Amino acid sequence: MNRQHQLYAKIGHLFYAVACADRQLNCDEVSRLKHVIRKQWLPLEDTDEFCVDAAQNIFFAFDTVQSQQAAPSNAYENFVQYYADNKEDFNTLLREKIIRTTQALTSLDAASPTLVHELNSLIRS
Repeated sequence: MNRQHQLYAKIGHLFYAVACADRQLNCDEVSRLKHVIRKQWLPLEDTDEFCVDAAQNIFFAFDTVQSQQAAPSNAYENFVQYYADNKEDFNTLLREKIIRTTQALTSLDAASPTLVHELNSLIRS
């Protein structure tokens, strides 16, 4: 997996953690996430040699951790560790897109605001 694909996979872990912050993942959260990714992420990305947008890895990773019923805290820590090790990969535009997407998910989940606040502190430092 190339670096950009790995980056988007870790973002998929983050979005799973936010969507599951209340330990439940409902259809509305998944639908909203997929809508936001289609509208705000996919149009901005180039395709690879297999004609796959790098941002598609957000879907793939999200679906993978969902099917594994991963603990949201583990998915979040996976993202945090990747972020700490690869902070230079997160430019201002990418950090803002991450925040906007997590805020879109937050409106559906009462447990998410705490996690999004923690994420804001991490990304904006």
